[in-house]
Amino acid sequence: MFLNEALKSILPEGKEFEILHLRSPSIECHPLIAKQTSSSDDSVTVKTQHLFVLFHNEKTIFGLEIYVYINLKAVNSSTQDGERVIFISKADTTGHADCKVNYRSVTKVLIEYILSLDPNSYLQKVIPKRFDYGKIDGTLITKKTSSIKALRILANRNLPSYSAEPKSQTQFYNSYRCRANLETKVCLFTRPAPQYLFPESSKNPNKRVIDGDRLLRWWLSILDDILLETFQEDTKARLRIPGENPTSIRRYLKDVKYGGWEVGDIFGTKHKDTAIYHIPLFPDDPKARFLRQLVEENRARKTILETFWIELQNRQEFKLSVTVSVIGIQGLTAVKSLQRPPPCDVILSSSRKEFNAIKRYVTGENYDTAAGAREAYLNVRDYLSVRRNQKMMTIVGQFTTGCKANDRDSSSQRTVITANTLQPRKKLKK
Repeated sequence: MFLNEALKSILPEGKEFEILHLRSPSIECHPLIAKQTSSSDDSVTVKTQHLFVLFHNEKTIFGLEIYVYINLKAVNSSTQDGERVIFISKADTTGHADCKVNYRSVTKVLIEYILSLDPNSYLQKVIPKRFDYGKIDGTLITKKTSSIKALRILANRNLPSYSAEPKSQTQFYNSYRCRANLETKVCLFTRPAPQYLFPESSKNPNKRVIDGDRLLRWWLSILDDILLETFQEDTKARLRIPGENPTSIRRYLKDVKYGGWEVGDIFGTKHKDTAIYHIPLFPDDPKARFLRQLVEENRARKTILETFWIELQNRQEFKLSVTVSVIGIQGLTAVKSLQRPPPCDVILSSSRKEFNAIKRYVTGENYDTAAGAREAYLNVRDYLSVRRNQKMMTIVGQFTTGCKANDRDSSSQRTVITANTLQPRKKLKK
């Protein structure tokens, strides 16, 4: 599934859009979940960040941020196994679109696109946690090279006999292999908020902030369709609303089409399991902050999952009158042939620094007026043109109102989508 083909089928007919699909370098990171023993093993966790930004009429209108983790077990074996974890971090709109856009369809397509990617596409050039400088060619300058030796290396490069051929990249990156169809987990924490990716966008009168109840139902409808279309039949699907009883949670599941939805989460099968060995540490996550507090209080190895969820809902940051939820999917995708993204689909940043710099062009503007949305577009466009000699992908929509839509609702530029970490919740007053 090419990104251009997927998006043009759900964008308005005859309208021209541009999309930025920015991907960070793959880096080795600490495991998502703490290990129960301190013994060394040869498992590896690789993290990559995706940022999708949609533009229309030279204005920013939508953004989606997703983290992908590849957890490899026994990397030295010939049959490397593991799992893929997809964390949907933030999604947002600006309200500055000049036409009606179904953001539900856009979000669904982008998540399905991520699911269609071969995990091995993240594993070819992986920045290691620690460099082994002893294995790097002595003619290269690193931060371990002394000043005198660096000057000698530079002087030798001016000699006629010096070869300018590029050194092997294997000296700077690790490379791994895994099964293409790894078990996949999709994790999402929904909470309503005025804005996440686009500062001050809530002050734009054309952007309507929806409440936590409708936001939860909106995300459920997206993931429910993805379950039916992308995952195999025995996939687990779980919903947890901290502070709500199972009967109340099941009311949200009465309209879903996939029959495997249950109340709960995918972070542990037994209530008596120790929380710190089952709860993942995602970026900007209140669960992670709570786990760190348990460590500081010397309670991390004593707190079971049942106690963790009870205490989590009573924390100060969870005491606002909004609905929040934990949604999880765990299973194998039904995609028969996973793909490597073609160069036209993605802009691969050269470093985390460059990724964050381009992201700041988007998130650093104020979106209360169209001027900020336009300035963000111009900054991204000019950076890619001048620094990278690249352009964003142009998409001409082909969707007409007469076409059969797979979506359960239609969202315009007045619909805001915000998803990130858990938000406080208490029951509304009657």
